[in-house]
Formats: sequence, structure tokens, C-alpha cells
Amino acid sequence: MTTLSHAFKGNDRLEINKIAIVGGFQGFENDPDSNDYKMVMPALDYLKKTGISVSDKPEFDVINFADGRNFLDEDQNYDMVFIAHIPNGRNLSWTRMSFNDYSTWTDVSDQSKLQNTIDRRNSPDRWAQRIADTGASIVMGVATWIEVGANYLNESKLFNGYNTLIAPKHDSTLVGRADIFSTKEMPLLYGDDIDLPYQWLSISINETKLSAFSAQAKGETDLTKKLHSVVKSVSKQKAFML
Repeated sequence: MTTLSHAFKGNDRLEINKIAIVGGFQGFENDPDSNDYKMVMPALDYLKKTGISVSDKPEFDVINFADGRNFLDEDQNYDMVFIAHIPNGRNLSWTRMSFNDYSTWTDVSDQSKLQNTIDRRNSPDRWAQRIADTGASIVMGVATWIEVGANYLNESKLFNGYNTLIAPKHDSTLVGRADIFSTKEMPLLYGDDIDLPYQWLSISINETKLSAFSAQAKGETDLTKKLHSVVKSVSKQKAFML
């Protein structure tokens, strides 16, 4: 989307400090070998390279079913939501939120395991509404067609308050064809050799913060370019409507 006309909840902060890590595991920030660290930390560094202000010591709120918490049922506010590669229900050949590590080809015919993997009322609308209610300035997700990321969220009109600047193709045939922790298949996934730190990452920004973040963005990343381009396009639309 390229309009700022939709009224939407946001917070007044520009610095990213309080971050929900949905589906992550406790202590990941102190474990460079963990998958969560490899997803979250490079993503935050990428924002910094773009010029977006990120706290040197972010307040991470790690939310995982294994700890008895369900992000979709909570009401806390955040500066940013990071969705750490969790299933959207289209394919449950593996689970993310049930255990303290990745579980490949988990048997989810067991109803108790299924309940610990995704919420019973999991849907794009419910995810989008919860994220909107957080007031988050930025939403980042790591997701193929079968996980929760920008493409899944954009299936709901409730996500219209966010502008997705970067996302992989919404294509089920790409599942399994590219590793997360690589950059070799960027053209296949994104249609261009984009400079993300790894693959399958999506970035959406609260429309109320686009102009402010664009003004901050002095870096040379592809996200910087996309921010400037979207804000310029919106400015032209406004000028045309006057």
C-alpha cells in the first residue's frame, strides 16, 4: 500500500526499544549460536544501517507457548514486533512454539501438540488486529508461505495501517527452495538481489511513522531507498489531491 490516509494506532517513540519476540526462546540474545539470535540481531543491525534508531540495549519480551504465554491473547504495547518463524496453520509438518528448539517433522496429529503450536483461532485477522493494538512502529517477520509474516498479515484489511516495504514473494512453490540463513536465493525470493542479512525476512512500517523514519534513514540499504521512495510517492499523491 502507498497511502497514509488510514487512521491507525501508533506510539510517539521513534527509537526502537521494547521489542516483542513472538515465538522466540528465553535468553536467545546471549546465545549467538541460537537460531533466534541469528534472526533477530542481524535484523536489528540492518535497521541501524538504514538509519533507524534502535536502542543499544533493547528490552526483549520473549513470548512463547512453552512459557505459558500466547501473544494473541495479550495486550502489551511495543515499539516493534518480531515474528520468529512460526507456523500459520497451512502446514504443520514442523512446530516452532512447542519446545525449546526447532522440531522438524513433528507429529502434530496429537491434539495437545497442535494446541501448543498455533492458537486455535489463528487467522490473519487475529494476528493483524493484535499487532495493530500493540502500536508497534515496525513489524518484522521470518516466513515462507506457511509461516506468519507480512504476506500472511496482509491478507487481512486490519493490517492496512502498515506499509510493507520488503517481503518475499507470496508463492507456495518457493517453500523449501531457500534456506533462511543464506543470501544466495534473493533474486528467486524477492525478484532482486536485495541486501537483507538473510532470506525470508519481511519488513512493514506503521504508516504514521513512515515520514519520520524516512527522515532518519541516512544509510545506503535497500530499505532506505524503499522508505524514501514510498514517502516521495505519498507526497506526490497529497500534492495532486490539493
